Order: sequence, then C-alpha cells, then structure tokens
Amino acid sequence: MSQSSTPAETSALELRIIELETQVAYCEQTIEQLNQSITTISQEFLLAKEAMQLMNRRLESMAAPASSKDIAADVPPPHY
Repeated sequence: MSQSSTPAETSALELRIIELETQVAYCEQTIEQLNQSITTISQEFLLAKEAMQLMNRRLESMAAPASSKDIAADVPPPHY
C-alpha cells in the first residue's frame, strides 16, 4: 500500500514549501535587524551611563565642603 501523490498535490506542496521558506527568510531578516538595533541601543546606553556617572562625580565634587582657604577667599573684605 503505497501512497502516490498526484502532480497537483506535488505542485501544491512545492508552493507551500516555497511560501514557508519565504516566511523563514523574512523572519531571519527581521531577527538580524532587531539584533543590530539592540546592539546600537546597548552601545548608546553605555555611553549615556558613562556620561551620567561623570556628571554625578562632578556634581559631588562641587557639593563637597570647601577648604578654609577657599572660604576665606569668598568672604568680602571689611569696610573701612
């Protein structure tokens, strides 16, 4: 008992396979584009994180208490 397919069935199967292969190709292309987007966003995130850390260090150094020498320079001179 062997199953033989008609030419119409074979043609329909071939069309279905071609359709599925086309869909897989589009999926692979989409995955590659998403991968590139994630890589770019990740690099931009790291740059933004480094910039934020630098600004935070600068802000902390500005907020640090000034030495007595710096405070004396900020005091206005006495009036005569």
